[in-house]
Amino acid sequence: MMLRSLALALALCLTVLPNAQAQSLAAKVDYVGTSRHITVTGLMRRDVNGFINLVIELTNSDYDDQEGYYRLTWVDDAGFPVWEEEAWKPVLLHGSEKKTVLVAAPTNRATDFKIVFSGERNWADLPGSRP
Repeated sequence: MMLRSLALALALCLTVLPNAQAQSLAAKVDYVGTSRHITVTGLMRRDVNGFINLVIELTNSDYDDQEGYYRLTWVDDAGFPVWEEEAWKPVLLHGSEKKTVLVAAPTNRATDFKIVFSGERNWADLPGSRP
């Protein structure tokens, strides 16, 4: 009985204690405009030898091919950039495709990041056509 109580208490502690690196996906992605068809639907992070490694999942909700562009901002604990601004990287998703993009931080001074994403077709491009 005591072992069962201890296990239950441990499980409650694990679910209540916040994870310092656990943040919502919305907090990590800035959309330029409102992408009509491509969205960031998943994100995994792993630190390897002091470098941030990311797996970013993109999803095309349309049946047609869609192109988007992304770049990352790498920052330190205080939120200051630790690397120069990256160029936009193109990504093509075929109809209803999910694609994973692998990214590694260019410096071990980066302790956090922000993904900046823009779809080729944004709601902002079509006046009066927002959902």
